[in-house]
Amino acid sequence: MANLETSDLPEDTGLAVQVAPCFVDLEREAGGVANIVRQICLKLADMGKRTLLLCGNTELGATVAEPGFRRISKQLSVQVFTQRGHPMFGPTGPLQQCIATLPKLTILHVHTCFSAFTEAAMRCASHRRIPYVFTPHGKLSREALDKNRLAKKLWWNFMAKPVVRNATRIGVSSSREAESFPELGLNGDCQVIPNGFEPVAEAGQTTEGLELTEPYILFLGYLDPRKQPEFLVRVFALSKLENTHRLVFAGPDAYGHRAKVEAEAKSLGLTGRVIFTGQVSGARKWALLGHAACVCLPSLAEGMPVVLAEALGAGTPSIYSSNCNFPELAQRGAGIELYGFNQQEWARALEGVCGSEGLQQSMRESANRIAPEYTWQAIATKWATLYDAVRGNGNG
Repeated sequence: MANLETSDLPEDTGLAVQVAPCFVDLEREAGGVANIVRQICLKLADMGKRTLLLCGNTELGATVAEPGFRRISKQLSVQVFTQRGHPMFGPTGPLQQCIATLPKLTILHVHTCFSAFTEAAMRCASHRRIPYVFTPHGKLSREALDKNRLAKKLWWNFMAKPVVRNATRIGVSSSREAESFPELGLNGDCQVIPNGFEPVAEAGQTTEGLELTEPYILFLGYLDPRKQPEFLVRVFALSKLENTHRLVFAGPDAYGHRAKVEAEAKSLGLTGRVIFTGQVSGARKWALLGHAACVCLPSLAEGMPVVLAEALGAGTPSIYSSNCNFPELAQRGAGIELYGFNQQEWARALEGVCGSEGLQQSMRESANRIAPEYTWQAIATKWATLYDAVRGNGNG
């Protein structure tokens, strides 16, 4: 990889710059887990929008990429920076130097906060009067702020709030995500643009090789403690479904949490009823989604999980926590949203969806009806429209 050269980025061409603290692989779907920034970059480039991604070279603390500049296509490039061991250390200098050389007609889209990397990008953009959009991706939800609250409060007040307040626009995935903004000193003027899914072209998808001969409930995504997979095991054990359905966990164990979930299943006598597939992607992922009785996600804190949009794309009912910030899914009949984590209430919801062909069919029809609104093409078009409006208005 070479260093970024401003000659690669013509002055008279509008440029959408995406800033993300962790590495985003634009050439493959890393770990089988959809990445929001990746999809925005790819779709903008497909639309003919010149797009540059600025990101670190680590993912979940592990170094996964070489630093430097790489051109992915005529419209899409990436600059990878050497990320330090902790978000509070940056890098900041090289990133600011890069932003200082960007051409005119640039707009930045900064993803997440509580990172010196993203805060430095906003600070530099504000100084240069480059308009920028900020998206918290759930980092400013009440549930997320409660974790390490004192440290986050200090960081927010002294590092993040000044630059977030200077953002030309704040983009959120759900109106609910902005409920904590007033107490953080932010106004409620946000643009709501949800996450999406990539339509699948493959036909005849099957779950062959996964030994799924019975109906199953699907948890899809990282085995992240924040998503409470072990809570779902307890709910499954409490329900009447343990003898008729299986519980499938599909996704990478990047947090080292699988052993705890397996131990929970074993302690409840469910070792043979709970299945771990590891990471899945492509046709296999969509086969798992499409054949599932329902997708279940009892997360403690999220921005808006992509897996729930993917469930829409597969026409599969969802049961999820209100912390997933996707009330529209339940409001429009494609999901069931639960407040709190009462195990019996979750068990009844699972039994209701999995035990009623009529309800399941109704939810599938609702999902299929609203799915076109949530394709990544439709979502990226909304972001492009926002960028054009922000670039036209300038900073402030």
